[in-house]
Amino acid sequence: MAGKLSDRLREASRRLFVGRSAQRKLFETVLSADTHPFALLHIYGPGGIGKTSLLYEYRHLCEAAHIPVLYLDTRTIEADPAIFLSAIRQQLGIANNVAPADMLGAEGKHVLMLDTYESMFALEQWLYTSFFPELNDTVFIVVAGRYPPSPTWTDNPGWRSLIKTVALRNFSPDESRTYLSRVGMPEDFQQPAINYTHGHPLALSLVAESFTQTDAAAFDGELEPDFIKVLLDRFVREAPSLDHRLALEACVLVNNLTEPLLATMLERTDVRALFEWLRSLSFIDSGTRGLFPHDLAREVLGSELRWRNPDQHKVLHQQARVYYNAQLKDASSEEQGNVLKDYIFLHRDNAIVRPFFLQLQSQWQGSTAAISTDQYHPRDLAQIEAMVTKHEGEASAALARMWIEAQPEHVILFRDQQGDAAGFLLLLALHDASETSLKKDPVAQACVKYLNTNAPLRPGEAATLFRFWMDRDAYQNITQVQSLIFVYMVRHYLTTSKLAFSMLPISSPSFWKSVFGYADLHHLESLDFERNGIPFGVFGHDWRSRPPAAWLDVLASRETGSGFSGTAEATPQRTMLVLSEEAFGEAVRMVCRNYTRRDRLVNNPLLSSRIVADSVAESADDAERVEVLMQLVDDGVALLQQNVKQAKAFKALDRTYLRPAASQEQAAELLGLPYSTFRRHLATALNELIQFLWQKELGR
Repeated sequence: MAGKLSDRLREASRRLFVGRSAQRKLFETVLSADTHPFALLHIYGPGGIGKTSLLYEYRHLCEAAHIPVLYLDTRTIEADPAIFLSAIRQQLGIANNVAPADMLGAEGKHVLMLDTYESMFALEQWLYTSFFPELNDTVFIVVAGRYPPSPTWTDNPGWRSLIKTVALRNFSPDESRTYLSRVGMPEDFQQPAINYTHGHPLALSLVAESFTQTDAAAFDGELEPDFIKVLLDRFVREAPSLDHRLALEACVLVNNLTEPLLATMLERTDVRALFEWLRSLSFIDSGTRGLFPHDLAREVLGSELRWRNPDQHKVLHQQARVYYNAQLKDASSEEQGNVLKDYIFLHRDNAIVRPFFLQLQSQWQGSTAAISTDQYHPRDLAQIEAMVTKHEGEASAALARMWIEAQPEHVILFRDQQGDAAGFLLLLALHDASETSLKKDPVAQACVKYLNTNAPLRPGEAATLFRFWMDRDAYQNITQVQSLIFVYMVRHYLTTSKLAFSMLPISSPSFWKSVFGYADLHHLESLDFERNGIPFGVFGHDWRSRPPAAWLDVLASRETGSGFSGTAEATPQRTMLVLSEEAFGEAVRMVCRNYTRRDRLVNNPLLSSRIVADSVAESADDAERVEVLMQLVDDGVALLQQNVKQAKAFKALDRTYLRPAASQEQAAELLGLPYSTFRRHLATALNELIQFLWQKELGR
């Protein structure tokens, strides 16, 4: 019977696995023991040292012993408890109301593997105090990352006896020779390669890759200070063609590379051979959503591309955005989340987006003061009130209590390693706020009044006021908590359905004005206020005028362009108008009245509405916008014409605007209708057309 390709892939991977005999023996001992000698194996080592390869070998050992394995590459998971649990449920195939901790190991031994564990630092406190302790004792945990366990856990009497730490090192000379022989490098070339790399696994694979590409390799035996960079630079220079080099640069730039994305970035229709070449490279991995390079390779090649060929970097960046914009429009609500993650990854070097992408890993690495995120619990209220009282006074604390009790689901807690509130964020849903509560809070009331006057919400739209947010000790100064709060704000912008407007009050507004200007948040000076002697500025963004995808494009232009002056661009090239339903309907009637005189439509407000803006470039001229608008109107008219029940309404519209009679009275006469009946049919047609376009404007 024919086997599966996955079996061949696993076998090929195992054939190249060398060394790590002590680590293999340790794991085999755990698998064979009746009771696990310890609960958690923590493997750590620098990038490229072979942590993932060792986990793959562990998975093979589990399969041979008929022990189920749940493997998660945590770089693909946001550091959020709910998202982490959802990923486990998906692999286990269990419903959302089932606790993963109850299912793992319920029927015997089970191994849980968390790879790239450094991306989970924000969850470390939650994992060690909440999730891991709830697991069945038949579950054995393996984590692999760049850093050793935090002293908080190794110093903990309970965990200290349950954690085994293993540091991975470079291959020995014999192991290096074995590896190079298995990949087909002749013995004459092996010793210089070993001298050059000192047995670093990724470096050895790059040496072998270079040999394969050039069919020859010569190394002088002198160790370069940064041999990974030297090897990668050499590999790029010796790529088979310019197209191969561009494909590699495209792979380095994006989060996950698929064939359609590569085709868009290179502006080619057939990229199958290039994609397969990328897949064959030793430092390119594949996952469920595409190809991605080893972290170290990405860092080196990405930095090299930016300075060596900034124009090419801009082109690839732009083409990737073109692809993601198209995906955002067509993807399901579930897939949109993945597209947004890929979009954010593309902007990871942007000063504003980078904290959201990195989750502040650099601050958490090796830190004993990691912060975790959690939902609000009523027991947290006293700590929150004390926090607000300390920084803003008792009056603000009373308001915080009122809003938290009214909207507890909109509170995000940031906890220290003792589980106490180290900070919090209250995302007040203004569209759901009661009149009674608003009257008690002058700040929220003023924000609602501003919206009603300047940017009224339409049916189904949402508005958020980040009413209270602070670090327990440092208030709104730059800290881990404050940065995490900004991360959650960005996440809210990008993932909240029908978000129309957001408002952010912040102390010391003069300090933040240039930073927020860069982020396209505008100072709403009429909303500035003072609380407990502290001046606050309120910054806002209309997400209908510049939606998330367009907002990311603005940040990209500032990231890859010539720089930013420090003041916000007040508007795009053409301001997107946010019309009320009544004003929208009147604008449609204006279109109908001028259907045969399109030159009169250049001032129609619909040219700057979302239904037109979504279908044209921001720089499109009036003629292009008129064409798009008329096509939308014609689409609505066509639906009306096809509806048998609306035949009379269509005829009234047709003889009034599309093929107009000299007057409405004459149109009624041509249709053989009493004038009052004709007017009723015409009103029906207009209302149907307006509703068709209005639903498109609302994105429905």
